[in-house]
Amino acid sequence: GAVGTAHLLTPEQLNRKIENVLHVSWGSYQDPNLLNPGGGNGFKMLFGGIDSVDTTVRIQDPNGIMANVIERMSLEVGCEVIGSEFSLPQAERVLFKNVEPTTEPLDANGYEIPEAAANIKANIVHLMSTLWGETYAVTDPEVTRAFELYVQTWQEGKALVNKDPEMGGLGTGFACGGNFTSNNYLTGVPFGPAAEGDKSPHIAWRGDGEGGVNDPLYTGRAWMAVMVYLLSDATFVYDL
Repeated sequence: GAVGTAHLLTPEQLNRKIENVLHVSWGSYQDPNLLNPGGGNGFKMLFGGIDSVDTTVRIQDPNGIMANVIERMSLEVGCEVIGSEFSLPQAERVLFKNVEPTTEPLDANGYEIPEAAANIKANIVHLMSTLWGETYAVTDPEVTRAFELYVQTWQEGKALVNKDPEMGGLGTGFACGGNFTSNNYLTGVPFGPAAEGDKSPHIAWRGDGEGGVNDPLYTGRAWMAVMVYLLSDATFVYDL
């Protein structure tokens, strides 16, 4: 947009964008929709919304509370999307078409795996195109920054997966609350039982029936860092 015309999306606009682009709603058990609640206790008013009764003027200048809402949204929505996507076969996914949860960027000796790194970068390009509406070359500094964020998060996290919790161990769990891995999030159809002996990566991401998923390689949580970066960026939450 033109200089000086950028503005933060309204709660209703951001809600529609999340649902249209990511195919999920930002919600909780109490409030299925936290940005556009029908009399619920969501974040609509904290994010500058109006109720046409007590609050009739929108907040034009973002404040610290609104920044906190953006951070929480990016964490919770990003987490749900990753779990939901990785529970589907790769060909059926919308956002993570180029990678599996078993795709690691470096080998055991710390050397880059060219094919894996290329697939991760290609997926970052796809995420930026989908979430930001921007087309980047794989060699663009924006893509490089996101790739480095992914690798650094993955390296640091994987080193702590099997450590004792008292020693800072992070465990293998990837859970966002809710039982989002029991259904195909795009169609709403419940997953049937997996075929005996099926070791496909997406089967393991369908969880234990309690919303918990195993992330032993820390790839899911590394993608979380990338999603938080993309979803909290001005390119996603502003009308530029």
